[in-house]
Amino acid sequence: SLSHIFPVAKEIEGKCVLSYLNSQEKEAFQIYSSDSFAEDVDEVSDEAVLFCHKSSKSKIGTLKFKNKYDDIVFELCSQLSNNRASAASNSEAAFINRNLMPLINKLLVDDEPASTTHAMMDSPCVQGVKPDFALSTKTRKRNIFLFFIEVKRNEIDSKYQAESDFVKLMKQMKFAVDQQLKIGVKSPISFGLLCEGFSCEFFTMKLAVEGIYLPVLTRQFSLVQNVGDLVHVPAIVETFGLVKEELQKLKEKISKATTADRKQQKELMKSSFKTHFKK
Repeated sequence: SLSHIFPVAKEIEGKCVLSYLNSQEKEAFQIYSSDSFAEDVDEVSDEAVLFCHKSSKSKIGTLKFKNKYDDIVFELCSQLSNNRASAASNSEAAFINRNLMPLINKLLVDDEPASTTHAMMDSPCVQGVKPDFALSTKTRKRNIFLFFIEVKRNEIDSKYQAESDFVKLMKQMKFAVDQQLKIGVKSPISFGLLCEGFSCEFFTMKLAVEGIYLPVLTRQFSLVQNVGDLVHVPAIVETFGLVKEELQKLKEKISKATTADRKQQKELMKSSFKTHFKK
């Protein structure tokens, strides 16, 4: 059901297209994904990384801030150090509220005007399926999506779900890229976070060529379940920081898109197949 979507996730069996390709095709995909998906992202300082490692083993100490992310690292470590989180929530919404919304609010939307940014759990359907969480920027006519989160509680599968959370996430990311193409955005991009329990896989999707949607696994980390997981805070901060930076870039791309761009970019789209239960 992943029509025109070719996931590249070498570390994860069953989520990578490379195993289905011949050696020449595989090499081409690997070269493109490594060249085009190299992250130009601001990193937390080495001191902040060391601070998180120490904090995971003893009491929270002090940190001299070296860059724009270090104060956020310190604040999150202080806030999360007493975490005793559990994945055994009654719903994905409860899990997101408890374990992800503090990060989303702090790193993505706290200083964003409500008139231009919309972070929502009760989001509208994307190709007939509601995302567990979606981040979008507002235009005069619609919300243009950038980032989705799908949550799967460990060892829980629904027999009423036509597609896996992974497939849903891939299609949501494609929907966001298509949305951007329709309004003339050049170099469209979208992001997706798949949370299976506290383990997270972060995907970045770009359009390689016409009709080839390429989502690449760019980061893996764990949410903070207990104090020992504070070592993952730098990766969390950098990942959400990347989404925040691309949100600003998306707003600029939208403002620059012309009528000619819309006509040209729409021609790059390909429709996805829909998955239905067979009666």
